[in-house]
Amino acid sequence: MDEIDLMIADLANENKNCTQIMYKLMQEITQKEDNKELTKVLYSLGGGIHSGKMCGIVTGGAIAINLLAKDDSPEEHQKFKEIIKEFVEWFENTYGSVECKILDPEEKREVCPVMLKESFLKILSLLEENNIDLYE
Repeated sequence: MDEIDLMIADLANENKNCTQIMYKLMQEITQKEDNKELTKVLYSLGGGIHSGKMCGIVTGGAIAINLLAKDDSPEEHQKFKEIIKEFVEWFENTYGSVECKILDPEEKREVCPVMLKESFLKILSLLEENNIDLYE
């Protein structure tokens, strides 16, 4: 197990869902201030918004990506919108859907941690390709 695997396992053991885990991974790796209220609110997006719809890894991934935006300008929005679109396309192409309900509830315990790690590594790669500094 590497550092990301351990972080995912620790967060899952704290009963964090996939959306929260994606946010917390980025928050911890970039050493951004922990926003406990945001973490609490992100619970609402887990499990495909508790309906099996948009996977929490995807929604959490979008949030994790946008956590690195420098400001609220239209230019920054456009840049990060493109990165998020690339991530969502990659996710759908890799896993066949962006919907949480495609996974059997029994297999989620084994499959979701792998998907979380692969998705987070893809996000890091996309950020690097787009010259986004994780520590700025």
